[in-house]
Amino acid sequence: MSAATRHGRIPTRSASVGFAAVAALVTLAAAPSPPQTAILPSRVARTVPWRPDLPIFVEATVGEISISGSDRPDLDIEVRRAGRNATDATLPLVVDESPDAVRVSAVQPDEATDPAIRSVMTILAPAKARFESVDLVEGRLSLSNLSGAVSARVSRGDVTASRLSGRVRIETGIGDIELDRADLVPGGLIRLRAFNGHVTLRFARRPADARILALVLNGDIRSDIPLQRTDRFGPRFAETTLGRGAPVVSLDVVTGTITITAPKS
Repeated sequence: MSAATRHGRIPTRSASVGFAAVAALVTLAAAPSPPQTAILPSRVARTVPWRPDLPIFVEATVGEISISGSDRPDLDIEVRRAGRNATDATLPLVVDESPDAVRVSAVQPDEATDPAIRSVMTILAPAKARFESVDLVEGRLSLSNLSGAVSARVSRGDVTASRLSGRVRIETGIGDIELDRADLVPGGLIRLRAFNGHVTLRFARRPADARILALVLNGDIRSDIPLQRTDRFGPRFAETTLGRGAPVVSLDVVTGTITITAPKS
């Protein structure tokens, strides 16, 4: 006869199960924890050959884009993910080179615009490179030292640019545009547009030949260069023709201020 029987106690099935559960918990507590896998930002870096007639397309959903030109002969492209939720599934990074174009993108699938999933693009290009389209939904765009062509649009965010010439088109929905040390060249164009924000244009030198047009629906126009103004209730329009009347400078703002500055000589 067992000791439990002699004392009038018979072990039950529930008690046996309870002992087993406690033993399992003790075993799990003693076992080492599996390592945590961190989602780290990843990057794509490429050096791409360039030729003057090669169009470049850049597109990103949320983040920062920096494009700068120099006398280099090729394109140096780096695209990085940023943010805890940025993975290959939520933000694929693409640098595609074909005979017809170079395409760089960091676009969230299914038209998503999660601000926690960001990208950082840095493109070093020949100064005469042609950026056919630079499209950013939300973030900040920086452009510098480009003399070919650039057409850029930001839906929500600021654009900071310097030392641009050639054919320049920049637009923002909500944000400011600031173009510093701009230069007008034959065959060139400067067109800056903001829906809700300020547009500031600073010339590197006072243009001898230009056709300057400025329109503000709700705001003001300020210019170092004398402009003929049509101020009335609502829209404000200002213009001038210098020398041959080309290239064209077109500045449009729905709500905000247009500021034009130029050296006196």
